[in-house]
Amino acid sequence: MTAKRLMNLTLLVILAISLISCSQNKKTEPVSDGYKLPTLSKTTYPLISLPAWLLIMPEGDNAIGIAWDTPKKPKSVLNSTREFAAVSLSRNKSSFIVDKSAVINYAEQKEIDTTGADFNVVVSADTSYLNYADRNLKSFAETAFHGYKVILYGVDKPEINPEIVQTSVANVPNWCKGIDTYEDGDYIYTVGYAQEVSLIDSWKNAQADGLRKLAQYRLMNVIASVRSTDDWTKKMLLIETVTKNPDTAISKTWLFQKIVNNASSYSVFLLLKAKKV
Repeated sequence: MTAKRLMNLTLLVILAISLISCSQNKKTEPVSDGYKLPTLSKTTYPLISLPAWLLIMPEGDNAIGIAWDTPKKPKSVLNSTREFAAVSLSRNKSSFIVDKSAVINYAEQKEIDTTGADFNVVVSADTSYLNYADRNLKSFAETAFHGYKVILYGVDKPEINPEIVQTSVANVPNWCKGIDTYEDGDYIYTVGYAQEVSLIDSWKNAQADGLRKLAQYRLMNVIASVRSTDDWTKKMLLIETVTKNPDTAISKTWLFQKIVNNASSYSVFLLLKAKKV
């Protein structure tokens, strides 16, 4: 074998070894942390078994009390549910605060948005009724689920429907689905909605949402009367007459749980009805 052929063969061996080495290095090279395959989210809506008295509220001064169920502290749980119910009832006997001059300025516009204005209202609970409710509420039925204790409270014993109903996102009633505030007979109806991690917060916020919608509806209904007079004092008095939500009550409820990648939340719908002023 000539020296030239030997040299060429040596170069080929060196090149082959180099290619094998590069190939092995590529296989063992760690994957960069800068890119990861996307993880698909998993969403479930578990069924919840609830008593009918929770979903269709009995007539009268009744309210739902909700608290975290702590078996080792039953008295504390009972006190918390009772306080929750008393506050809920007092909010239903509420009034609201609004900037009356803002309402008058809106009424005096040449072109009024028929879809309604979004007035800044603050709902204020009836504190005197809160004290009354705290003294007189009695518990009439209870249930427990997902770590919560839920109790039906009232002043006079209502008719209890113990039938069990399963709730989920798949069987949400029609009254929950985008119904505007409306009148029927002597009452105004509206739907309050909220979704929070805690069932307690969802219920509170859904009730507050419904009460704000009632306030907005009452204000829009008085706009025509405010426009019909040039007397500023009369305008102010007209607005004052609708800043009450007398005898508001929760008529129906619906709730379901949503779990996304083990993170839970609760959606609560409340159908509120209030007497016309």
